[in-house]
Amino acid sequence: MVWNAPVKLTEGVEEAWKPTINFPWWIIFVGDALYGYLMTMRASRAAAAVLSKMYKRADIEAQFYPEQNALQLYYYSNFTKQPNSSAHFKHNIEPTPIDVGGWYVINIWQDTTRVLTNVNNDIYLRDYNEGDQHQIFYATRDAENRLGFVCVGTNKRMGRNRYENVKCEDPPSEQGSWQAFYIEDESDGSRKMSMTIYDNLTPMAYASDSGGQYLTLSSDGNLRFGFTRVGPPS
Repeated sequence: MVWNAPVKLTEGVEEAWKPTINFPWWIIFVGDALYGYLMTMRASRAAAAVLSKMYKRADIEAQFYPEQNALQLYYYSNFTKQPNSSAHFKHNIEPTPIDVGGWYVINIWQDTTRVLTNVNNDIYLRDYNEGDQHQIFYATRDAENRLGFVCVGTNKRMGRNRYENVKCEDPPSEQGSWQAFYIEDESDGSRKMSMTIYDNLTPMAYASDSGGQYLTLSSDGNLRFGFTRVGPPS
């Protein structure tokens, strides 16, 4: 069972908030037990239907995603901000369009608190920090209609190096095959992001060093991404 308590801040962006004492915690525990029991009976849709009616009385929105066999809960009233809370990016079934010139935060679909961040000439995965322009990238297209991304905060273009790691070190004017990204929409609303190695589309996987987690190209990579538009400012 999946439990979130998000409040929508901007398009597609949500932050974890803490409910006040008025939050009906008992209904979560009762619902969790009921959902677990019904799941053992292989009655996923029945569980979702029962809980949706039950939660509705407590001002809770329940959504069932059969592909992930998960129940997502949303409670929208009586929230107070939790200090130092992490930001989360809602999994939209319909992916956000990627428009040339649009500003985007790119998060890991499997871990919605982690976003691509330009650190010096590297791309690391960091917790989202609202307003940090090192975590915002604007989209471009070259003469061959290939998609690219430039960091708003550093004005460096994202690409890969000869070691097949994702970097951010080229000028915006440079966009060849090593700076081109290919996006595939998945049925759950996520995106697979790939680059070419010897003309073969290659997806991304985690790697790590002393600086933290970063992205590398790997034939067995299974990372998925979410794109949240955050600009440019009007």
